[in-house]
Amino acid sequence: MSKHKYEGGLGFRCLRDFNMAMMGKQCWRLLTNPDSLVARVYKARYYADKDFMEVELGNSPSFIWRCVWEAKKVISSGSCWRIGNGKNVSILQHPWLQNVENPYIIMNSPAIAQKKMASLFRTDAKQWDIEIIQDIFEE
Repeated sequence: MSKHKYEGGLGFRCLRDFNMAMMGKQCWRLLTNPDSLVARVYKARYYADKDFMEVELGNSPSFIWRCVWEAKKVISSGSCWRIGNGKNVSILQHPWLQNVENPYIIMNSPAIAQKKMASLFRTDAKQWDIEIIQDIFEE
């Protein structure tokens, strides 16, 4: 497989990198399609009470889960949440800021520890509630 195409191979330079790319694609599918059969099976087995990006390896994982878990690091290093309706994005626990160095909110406020981004929107319109944001966050 790693032989050059002219020599009858597939031309892969590094099989581990190719495997990580394919496992990264599976991670992305678990994140973007959580209602699929595969995502529901993995969620029930490995991260029933957590978010996929926060899950640990766990006890006696399968070979496939080890590969997916390893590729999760690659996905998390380059991903950022888009807010959308804000129901799935945690204010403090998910990377959603457009800051390359640190996309997380840094503060220890018990008032918003488990809150979702939807709680920062106005209920009558699709806009940020500026008063709440100014009360909670510093500039």
